[in-house]
Amino acid sequence: MTALPTEAVVVDPSTNTYYYGGTYYTKSGSGYTVAAPTAGTVVANLPEGGEQVTVGDKKYVKFGETYYQPIEKDGKPMWEVVEVK
Repeated sequence: MTALPTEAVVVDPSTNTYYYGGTYYTKSGSGYTVAAPTAGTVVANLPEGGEQVTVGDKKYVKFGETYYQPIEKDGKPMWEVVEVK
């Protein structure tokens, strides 16, 4: 992909990682490649289709192998990528 939509959000400026439509992208050369999210990444919303799961006493939304935990950041509801073992 040579360009991202203007709605794409920078989630990690140190690694040039962006988020759009439930997919993460990393800038590489003159384009962007799909990237795996890293634990600690925070996004404002999730796409539809996630599976609600409970691990221990915690609730998550799971997309593929990625787990999101609901958090509050700056008074706003957000989602954080977490490592679940």
